Amino acid sequence: MGRLFRSGLGWALIAGVAVGALGTVLFFNSKRFALAAPSELPALSAAETDVLATLDSAVTKLTERLVPSVVHIRNPRGSEGSGVVFRGDGWIVSNAHVVEGASQVKVTFNDGRTADGKVYLDDMSDIAVVKVDRTGLEPAHFADSELVKPGQIAIAIGSPLGFEQSVTFGHVSATGRTTNNPAAVYALGRPYFDMIQTDAAINPGNSGGPLMNSRGEVIGINTYIASSNGLSAGVGFAIQSNTVKVVAEQLISTGKVTRGYVGLIPANLLGYEKQEKNVQSGAIIREVSPDSPASKAGLKAGDVVTELNSIPIRGEMDFRNAMILNKPGANVTLKVIRDGKPLSINVKLAERPAEPAPTTRNQRRGGENPFGDLPDGFDIPMPFDRVPNAPRDSGPQTEQPAKLGVEVRALTPDEQKALPVKGVFVASVQPGSPAERAGVKPGMIITRIDSRKIELPADLTDAMKQYHAGDSALLTFGKYQKNMQSIMTITIQF
Repeated sequence: MGRLFRSGLGWALIAGVAVGALGTVLFFNSKRFALAAPSELPALSAAETDVLATLDSAVTKLTERLVPSVVHIRNPRGSEGSGVVFRGDGWIVSNAHVVEGASQVKVTFNDGRTADGKVYLDDMSDIAVVKVDRTGLEPAHFADSELVKPGQIAIAIGSPLGFEQSVTFGHVSATGRTTNNPAAVYALGRPYFDMIQTDAAINPGNSGGPLMNSRGEVIGINTYIASSNGLSAGVGFAIQSNTVKVVAEQLISTGKVTRGYVGLIPANLLGYEKQEKNVQSGAIIREVSPDSPASKAGLKAGDVVTELNSIPIRGEMDFRNAMILNKPGANVTLKVIRDGKPLSINVKLAERPAEPAPTTRNQRRGGENPFGDLPDGFDIPMPFDRVPNAPRDSGPQTEQPAKLGVEVRALTPDEQKALPVKGVFVASVQPGSPAERAGVKPGMIITRIDSRKIELPADLTDAMKQYHAGDSALLTFGKYQKNMQSIMTITIQF
């Protein structure tokens, strides 16, 4: 024993035991609340309990106010989504991408009743209305979306993943989100302007459903998400209610939307621009097209439009919506601020020029690669418009093997280097196949089938062995840039 202490090892052991004992005391002392009996835990005051109960009651009542106006929409092509009652005489509003390709859809109401609905849509705005033969419906109240501010409460209601009347709670994360980059236009099928961003969880099937404020009013229609796995990552986007109202009214009255063309790019004013130009609201002109009505009238980039035909223009969407209300051939008067001075400029609107090339996914021809020539670091969000109709084992299955109808290849080394993606490249799609019917296009990159990862062609071949004719599966496609990724999911019916 003496030898042990003379060597110093004994003293080290004693010191270690002492430090350990002290640490144990400190640990249990620091955890006294966690280890305490229930009676020793901090108690909520009556006032604090009342606050929580009041909040709980308020959110519940808000939900109860809007839920009767939310519907589930099923498209014969396998697409599913949500909608909200716009008028009590049978008019429902949703996303165009939920109902596109169908003249009629099946609508399920909150009370469980169903009805067939006739579809009218505006592809450019991604807004559609559905007319059902029912009266006495409970219409939702639509707010003025120009008053929406980041940080406000946001509640989403819809049918995520087919679960009808689901409610999620969050906030408005941002406003003024725009995806008009050509790569984003390709991926989304259309440009989106001045969107509301929310962290309220929205998933495939929420498309077309309402985003609600703290007064139970609709501030937007949930439309797409940016996600790394196809499910909510807290980055969702909704079309402003002001745009929804204008487009829906046009579709109801005429069955289509015709826009006047002025030939300029409007945008919301940035903070420093408001200070420099001494104007608090308006739509600033970023660009004027040559030989356009705007150019001929003398409008210039940098002008701030504050009124159109005596109607206030508070931002980009006010201006764009005014082009829906004013048709080609109409004469409009713009009040603008230029170099700090007010001007009044008359413009005769024209017909919108024909697009030089198709821009929507449905219009694109096979063989093009939608992931080529993208700006560095650009992340493409994807709309969510298709969810499984039912689990694969929900009905009798046959022994006939399932056929997808695509030819795929592995990604080349250059593609792997440019896009750090694991998946297979769709080289071709067989006409009339399940893949073509579901909207699969050459150039897409398949990353999953249901929950199974697809990294090589052999993975897809092996995965298909578990499916039979009549089954359905959720096919996931990815687009990746610098570790950011966005996805699209569609349902395949074999």
